[in-house]
Amino acid sequence: MQWIRGGSGMLITGDSIVSAEAVWDHVTMANRELAFKAGDVIKVLDASNKDWWWGQIDDEEGWFPASFVRLWVNQEDGVEEGPSDVQNGHLDPNSDCLCLGRPLQNRDQMRANVINEIMSTERHYIKHLKDICEGYLKQCRKRRDMFSDEQLKVIFGNIEDIYRFQMGFVRDLEKQYNNDDPHLSEIGPCFLEHVSIFPHGDGFERG
Repeated sequence: MQWIRGGSGMLITGDSIVSAEAVWDHVTMANRELAFKAGDVIKVLDASNKDWWWGQIDDEEGWFPASFVRLWVNQEDGVEEGPSDVQNGHLDPNSDCLCLGRPLQNRDQMRANVINEIMSTERHYIKHLKDICEGYLKQCRKRRDMFSDEQLKVIFGNIEDIYRFQMGFVRDLEKQYNNDDPHLSEIGPCFLEHVSIFPHGDGFERG
């Protein structure tokens, strides 16, 4: 049995049932989604959409993200690593496999997607912190008739410390981010460097 990673394309072999192995846990967000854990085997029933597939585990059916699974190309006994040309989405013309959809993402593209998602999350997070500190907190401080210092501390905690930390953290991330080739970005050391100086205290601690 050979397999490749799912995501942007689909491989079907002969008359075999198409099965996929979960690479990551999928926690359902809607009633029609299929929940599974990494390592679960899923029967792929519909892969007409490149992003969301319809599958079955035991008696349960539902939608799941295609990028969370890797497909088994041949349904035979035993597991072995698929040939490099198949894993890259290029098939031998003599193969009994049929490739549908776009070529599968390579590792560089997958890494770029993860890094871009991290950068987007951190940028949005600092925007929310700014809205709280320069919006809500600033206005509340002007209303001494409504909020004492102690009340503001209870409501907002150490949010300003986190905001200052996040500004420096994102600034360092941006320095390491490669706009032209995101997959070459070296952002890991930024997390290791800043984890020891993250502000702790009561209130808005980031988990």
